[in-house]
Amino acid sequence: MSRTLAVDSDGNFVRTTDEHDLAIMSDVDELIASIEFLLRIQIGEMDNLVTDDTGLDRIPLLGKDVDGDEALQAIEDCITSQIAEVSSIEDGSIDLDYANRVATVSLVINAVDGTQLDLTTDISTNV
Repeated sequence: MSRTLAVDSDGNFVRTTDEHDLAIMSDVDELIASIEFLLRIQIGEMDNLVTDDTGLDRIPLLGKDVDGDEALQAIEDCITSQIAEVSSIEDGSIDLDYANRVATVSLVINAVDGTQLDLTTDISTNV
């Protein structure tokens, strides 16, 4: 099993409370970080690094007349097809902020190990 170093919101490594070691992410935190990272990649953006279509198809999130259900379905499809640790998405909502070009997504995610995650994250709707 791999171990992932914990980072803070600024991307700096997190140290343990005694400050002698780097902190390791929990399995839940690692899964959340993987999902958030995936949603920030625009499909096709990493074609030179990976062979498949990694990332989110943002087309359903663009424009002034976004269909929230279609956008949410694209997000759910992205996660369930590209992250093997996710078995299903039980519930989801999307709040579109057109002025700031951000979509705030809230999801209830079921992991294959039976863990249920509540995730709220922002996705840029800029191209």
